[in-house]
Amino acid sequence: MMDSIEYELVNWEPREVWKCKGACGKFRHRRAVKGILPAVCCGVPARLWDRYEMPLPFTVSQSLDQPAEQ
Repeated sequence: MMDSIEYELVNWEPREVWKCKGACGKFRHRRAVKGILPAVCCGVPARLWDRYEMPLPFTVSQSLDQPAEQ
């Protein structure tokens, strides 16, 4: 039987909120990528509304080897 250990780590992903300047007025959430053009909604560029960071948890699992018997 193999023993294992699991633990959870969290990475923080930068995100942006864009608000449509067109007729719909909806908000768009997307990953913040350096050098990317503004979001487009209703055929016009949206306005940057806010920035935040979103937690992205992931689980790491490692098996523990049994020590060799002497």
